Amino acid sequence: MKINSSGLIFLCLSTFLFSCSKDLTKECDIDPSYSAEITPFFNTYCVSCHQSNAAGGGVILDNFESISTQIDYCISEFRQGSMPPSGSLSPDILAKDSILELLNCWVSMGKKNN
Repeated sequence: MKINSSGLIFLCLSTFLFSCSKDLTKECDIDPSYSAEITPFFNTYCVSCHQSNAAGGGVILDNFESISTQIDYCISEFRQGSMPPSGSLSPDILAKDSILELLNCWVSMGKKNN
C-alpha cells in the first residue's frame, strides 16, 4: 500500500491536534473551598464591578447565593474572554486554565459553602 506524504502529514497533524484537546468532562481531582479559593477569585476579578451597591449588568457576585446562582454564566463569560472586560485586571493565560478547572470542580462537587 502506498501512502503519499501529504496524506501522512495530514494524518499525523490530525492525530496530534485531537489528542491535545482539553477534556472538559474529566472528573475533578480537587474539591475547592468556597471561602479559600472561590471567594478570592471573585474578589480579585469581579467584585469591583459586580457588587450589591453597583451591580454591573445587574449581576451581583459578592456573596455565596449570587455566585452559586450565576456560576454557569460566569464560567461561560470567563471562558469566552468577555469577563473580566478588556482593561480590567485579568489572570494570565496559564492561570485562566487553572481557574476554569477550579470553578468547574466547585460546581461538580456541589457548590459547597465551605
